[in-house]
Amino acid sequence: MDPRLTEGAILKITTEFVDDNYKPILQVIDLKQIHTQRGGGQVTERYRVVISDGSHTAQGILSTQQNFLVQQGHLQKGSFVCLNQFICTTIQGRMIIIIVLLDVLVNKCDIIGQAARFSNALSSRTRLVDQTTETIISEPYSLPAMDARLTEGAILKITTEYFDDNYKPILQVIDLKQIHTHGGGQVTERYRVAVSDGSHTEQGMLATQQNFLVQQGHLQKGSVVRLKQFTCPTIQGRKIILIVVLDVLVDKCDIIGQAARFSNALSPRTRLVDQTTETIISEPYSLPAMDARLTEGAILNITTEYFDDNYKPILQVIDLKQIHTHGGGQVTERYRVAVSDGYHTEQGMLATQQNFLVQQGHLQKGSVVRLNQFTCTTIQGRKIIIIISLNVLVDKCDIIGQAAGFSNALSQWTILIDQTTEQFGSLGL
Repeated sequence: MDPRLTEGAILKITTEFVDDNYKPILQVIDLKQIHTQRGGGQVTERYRVVISDGSHTAQGILSTQQNFLVQQGHLQKGSFVCLNQFICTTIQGRMIIIIVLLDVLVNKCDIIGQAARFSNALSSRTRLVDQTTETIISEPYSLPAMDARLTEGAILKITTEYFDDNYKPILQVIDLKQIHTHGGGQVTERYRVAVSDGSHTEQGMLATQQNFLVQQGHLQKGSVVRLKQFTCPTIQGRKIILIVVLDVLVDKCDIIGQAARFSNALSPRTRLVDQTTETIISEPYSLPAMDARLTEGAILNITTEYFDDNYKPILQVIDLKQIHTHGGGQVTERYRVAVSDGYHTEQGMLATQQNFLVQQGHLQKGSVVRLNQFTCTTIQGRKIIIIISLNVLVDKCDIIGQAAGFSNALSQWTILIDQTTEQFGSLGL
C-alpha cells in the first residue's frame, strides 16, 4: 500500500520549530529493544526506533509508557505511526526524536520510498547508532545537557500575562522537594518544584493527583515537561505555578541554559521558598485569598449567551451543600453548588459522577475549578448550571473578589434556592 507519509517531515522536525498541532505520519524502519540498569539494580526496558518519511530518516527513542505497543505486537518494523507528542533534541551533535505519544495506523507493511535502501543497510551502521543511543540511555531517564526546545519566555508569560487553555509551555524541572502536610489527623504527601524555561525560573506546586509521576521515577530533577493545565496565583506577593496536569517529555537531563546557575544556588534560597510553600500547604488544600485568574464575565456569558464546547471557564465554588433526593424508592446523594467569576454568581448542580471529588475532599467551599462540560437550563424561571465534568485547580482558598459579599449572605436566601433545587431533584436530573 502507499500510505500518505508526511512529505518532508524528518527535515521539518529536525531543523524547524513545530507546534503542538504538527502530527506527522511516519514509518518505523527499525526497532530495537534495549535494557538499561538503574542504580539500585532495577532494569528498564526501552526501545530505539528509526523512523522515515519515505525520503529521510532519523533516530528516535520511545517513551517507556508506550512500550506496551511493542509488547502487544502493534508497533513493529514496518509500522505506520502518527506522532502525537514528541520532542527533538541534539545529543553529541546528533538529532534524536523523543517519542512521547503515538498512534499506530498500520501495524506492518513493506518499507516505502528511498528509505528502503537505508533500512537494508542499517546493520553496517549500528555501531554508530548504538553509540548515540547509549548516550541517551546509559543512565535510565538521564540525558546530557541538550538543546531541548524549552518554550522561550514562558516563565515571564505565565507570571505576567494572560494565557488561554491552548498555551502548553515546555519547561524543565530544576528542583523537586517532597513535603508532608498535616490536617484532620491525616498526612498528605506533596511536591514543590522549581521550573525553568532556560532563562528564568519560578516556584510551583504539583497537584496531588500527579504525585505518581514522582513516585514512579518519571518526574525528577532534570525532567523536561509540558504543562497542560496550570494556574498562577499570587501568594503573599509571590507567584506560584500550580501544576494540575503535565506530560513528562524527557525523564531526566542536565540543567539547560542560564537557569543552571539558579539551580546551583537554590540551597541558600530554600528558606524563603519554603516559607512561601508553607503558606500554601500549612492547611492541606487551603490557600489565602489569591489572584486566581477566574474567567471574567463567565457567569453572564454562561447564563445569557451561546457558548461552544471549547468554552471552559475558571470559577470559584463559594457554597456547597449536600442534598438527598428520592426517586423509585432510592435515595440519591447530590450536591448543590454556587459558583462565582469574582463578580457574579449562579447556582449549579453537580453531576453524580463527580460526587467523588467532594467525598475525597478535593471539591469544597473555596475551590477554584475549571468547568469542562456543562449546560445551563431554566428551572422555575431560575438559571441552573448543570456541571457534568470539572477539574479542581485549587482545592481551597479564600473567597475571591466581590462575590465574597454574596457568599456571606447566602444563608439569607437558601429557602428559595432549596425550593428550586428540590424541583430539579424531583425531575430526576
